[in-house]
Amino acid sequence: MKLALSIGCLMTFATSVVAATPGERQAARALYDLTASSARALENAPFDRPASQKLKAALEQKVEAFSFDMDGNDKDALFNCEYAAKQLVVILADAILAQRPAAPARAKLMQERATDWATEMQGCRRFLKAPAVKVDMQALTRRIAGN
Repeated sequence: MKLALSIGCLMTFATSVVAATPGERQAARALYDLTASSARALENAPFDRPASQKLKAALEQKVEAFSFDMDGNDKDALFNCEYAAKQLVVILADAILAQRPAAPARAKLMQERATDWATEMQGCRRFLKAPAVKVDMQALTRRIAGN
């Protein structure tokens, strides 16, 4: 009985400290890179609806394919990468549908999404030890909103 209990505790401990696998890390890096390049493309052409639609579709596809062990030790960092991409998908949708000037409540929501995006990208970047994305999403969403 003691042996079974010890093995059970060992198994629980072993599964709770699992780090991201090389495949998860590689997928997170690919998602981070696509998110970063999409943000830069949006910054360069925020009112190009066809380009924004292509970026949005590519990001949605990459997010759908992205998966990771929710019990792993690095789940928070991997979630940062996924959530940053999802926030950019919503920001792209805002850019596609934007009517300028945006209503104050919509503009405020866009600013909140920009803040969330920047925070999540920072967490993902630190985890991956990737270069920083030099996109001022706050300024970009203000520009899209027309405020």
